[in-house]
Order: sequence, then C-alpha cells, then structure tokens
Amino acid sequence: MDHPRHDSFPDPAEPDDIDRLFNRLAPLEPPTGIIARILDSISRISPRQADPELPWDNDSQVDGLVVRNEKQEPS
Repeated sequence: MDHPRHDSFPDPAEPDDIDRLFNRLAPLEPPTGIIARILDSISRISPRQADPELPWDNDSQVDGLVVRNEKQEPS
C-alpha cells in the first residue's frame, strides 16, 4: 500500500543543510600518545579494596525483611 508523500518532510536520501555542515567538519584526532597515557594510568590504579563485612549479630530478633508500618497525615 502506497502512502501519500508529505512535502513537509524532506527526503532523507537528500542531504540537507545540517548534513552539509557535518560533512565540512574535520574528523577529531586525539593528541599523539594520549590514549597510551590514559591506558597506562588506568593500569597503575589498583583495584578498590572491598569494605570489610560487618559481623553478624546472632542476638538480633530480625530474621527477615523489615517494613515500617507507619501512617502519616497527608501534607
């Protein structure tokens, strides 16, 4: 089924002003050696140490999900 062509929408195959402006832009090149420096600095960073686990309190009466059962007046 053919749909009617809407003249308000440009043909996406035809370049418009924005396409022409982007085509005039030069590709960006990183400064020489910057990628090597970034990778080198990442490799020197030691992995973050995990936080020590807190000791389990066996005397606690909580053995499941705790849900607060409070009702407050609407503000």
